Amino acid sequence: MNILKHVNEKNVSNMLVSYQEITKNFNITKPTTRVKIRKIQGLGLINVEQKGRFKSIKITSTGRRIIG
Repeated sequence: MNILKHVNEKNVSNMLVSYQEITKNFNITKPTTRVKIRKIQGLGLINVEQKGRFKSIKITSTGRRIIG
């Protein structure tokens, strides 16, 4: 839930969120970040877009409603 809120805050201010930023912010390992993002993505709350080597994370409308 905290990751979802963080992604929403950054998206509202038109900033891209990366896996690396989440890893640093929440002080968790890279594999843990990957698992958590995959789980949230599986629920349809976020989208992950590949831009070269950079993966940007954006919240979906369903994700916004849950935070709401």
